[in-house]
Amino acid sequence: MTEPQLIAAIREDYDNIALRLALADWYENYGQADRAAFIRACVTAKQYPFNSSEYEQATLKRRDAWMRCKPKFWDEMKAGLLMSLFWDLGMYTVSFADGIGTQSCTPGAIKKVGRQKWLGTAYEQGWLLRMDMRFDDGSFGKRVAKWKPPVSEIPLWVKPAPEISDVGLEKIYNLEQLCGISFFSNTLEKTSAVLKLGEVKRLRRLKMDIRFLSQERWCALMEQILKLDNLYELMLEAEWNEEFGLRPTDEDVLRLGALKNLKKLDLVKATAVTGAALEQLKALRPDLRIMRTT
Repeated sequence: MTEPQLIAAIREDYDNIALRLALADWYENYGQADRAAFIRACVTAKQYPFNSSEYEQATLKRRDAWMRCKPKFWDEMKAGLLMSLFWDLGMYTVSFADGIGTQSCTPGAIKKVGRQKWLGTAYEQGWLLRMDMRFDDGSFGKRVAKWKPPVSEIPLWVKPAPEISDVGLEKIYNLEQLCGISFFSNTLEKTSAVLKLGEVKRLRRLKMDIRFLSQERWCALMEQILKLDNLYELMLEAEWNEEFGLRPTDEDVLRLGALKNLKKLDLVKATAVTGAALEQLKALRPDLRIMRTT
């Protein structure tokens, strides 16, 4: 495979270690040994617990390799707004926010992000996995629609504000570069547009805080989730104590096995789901990585 083919494959299956190492091999074979070493050190660090001696050694190697291979644009980045970078297996995610709470994703911030030429360069060269934009106030979709390539081609994960309107949410659905959505519980309960979620067939990542949903709304949302044929990662944050909150069942979780492209399932709490059901799901879908956060 060529470099562009490997990068494209990683973006479709971003937890595939074999693909990351194949890209490292490609770089080493074509005179980019430092970038190859950087990716391999990232992979090694991922395999060990945080603060273990093995992890610390791998992070030292990762830092040293990074200082040798970092791209020229790196020291010239001037976003003009708050920005966080998160490394994962040799690529990074960039998260933008400006302001506080639901005003974090201001119109000015959205406009500035769309003008960052280094973002397009980073994406084209395989350094950038996606962008995250948090707490959309409802105007996000129409403003992002004005972005130009290559920034407009970068996969985007959006966290809508709790009070977002149906119109604002549907505009997010219509963004071609949309790859993920993170929902607050009250958005899921009160916004009618969430019941059109199943129409967003290109969605790859979905995070839902379902703690305060009615059983009726949860059942309706489950039907929408099961329509997402391309979904790669699903996180469900369920009840926060034993006496209160929505309690997904074994049957709910087992139904998720029908999502053929699902590779990661993260259940936060969900104490009503039994270990036996999770073992049954693993047997049904050995390719599915199931995490349970208590």
